[in-house]
Amino acid sequence: MKKYLAISICISLATILLLGCGKAKTTGGENKQTKGKYFEADFFSMFIAEGYTQMEINGGVQAYKGNNFIEIHIRGLNQTDADIEASIHILAKNFEGTAPDKVNMFGQTFYHSSIIAQGTSQDVYLAVKNGRKISITLSGKDHEKDENLKVMIESIKLKS
Repeated sequence: MKKYLAISICISLATILLLGCGKAKTTGGENKQTKGKYFEADFFSMFIAEGYTQMEINGGVQAYKGNNFIEIHIRGLNQTDADIEASIHILAKNFEGTAPDKVNMFGQTFYHSSIIAQGTSQDVYLAVKNGRKISITLSGKDHEKDENLKVMIESIKLKS
């Protein structure tokens, strides 16, 4: 009888330990933990917040919830910094955008403009790395205030 009780206790403890291993991944700052999963691509990785639908696209991913989304893709060959700068100026001109500025993110210099596309506010970031165009877009009403979008963009890791 003691033997069966000991075996029963061991099985119970093993079950409890195994259940603890299946927790969702989290990321975030000091005050907020965001649940979700990581997305891995050839040229980058990023965290996708829980509740966002993930859709793989050519060279990247789009994660959306309602009208808010983040999209990142890395495409093309033989792109130059001049090509990227011209692209952001064309976007700004054609979509009521702000004057392009330069920002540093992920160890890269990105050209940035806030535009209005299809009646929706978007922030577009463009850069070039190893001849490939990096494009990151944040979109949606008040997308600047969406904490999950902030966590996702901050989680992006560019690969060599």
